[in-house]
Amino acid sequence: MKPRLATLSVLALTLLIGATYPVLAQDHDHAPAADSDGAAMMASFMQASTPGPQHELLASGAGDWNLETKMWMDPSAEPMVSQATAHREMIMGGRYLVEEVSGDVMGMAFSGHSTAGYDNVTGKYWNIWIDNMSTGIMSSTGTYDEVSKTFTYMGESSDPMMGKVIKVKTVIHQVSADEEVMTMYMIQGGEEIQTMEITWRRAGS
Repeated sequence: MKPRLATLSVLALTLLIGATYPVLAQDHDHAPAADSDGAAMMASFMQASTPGPQHELLASGAGDWNLETKMWMDPSAEPMVSQATAHREMIMGGRYLVEEVSGDVMGMAFSGHSTAGYDNVTGKYWNIWIDNMSTGIMSSTGTYDEVSKTFTYMGESSDPMMGKVIKVKTVIHQVSADEEVMTMYMIQGGEEIQTMEITWRRAGS
């Protein structure tokens, strides 16, 4: 960071702390210990904003990928199969993983975008997805199991066929450094109905 930009960043953060500290101090249950120079508040901000091992895990997925998608409109029928490509990269100093997907669905050009991260404050992974076949978003939060190398996200998405927001579950299994399998479910009446399976293979592997 250039010296001038660093100075401006520190100044902005100092002003933010100065503006919020009196308000927080009124809440005695949540106020930090008295600290005239705001060191405790600064430490909290730094801890919340510093990338950690969870962000490094997300970064391991950066690169170019080939996708094979299986989609079920009817669980009892054969799935529709399509191909796509994706590019992933970390932004903002390794804090967020952005993903651009291009392909075709039912003969129509498809493009999608997601941003994923890990919130140091909530201790949760999160993902927001948008694409050109809707005008809404799919927003999810989840966890990662190191033993099975699996992300499990729970979220909500607007369903154009049902005309309402539905609950969705996404499971991402890291088969290897070069392969992932993403399985998506729609949740109805407490039942998980598989709607999609996407196999990701790193380009050139």
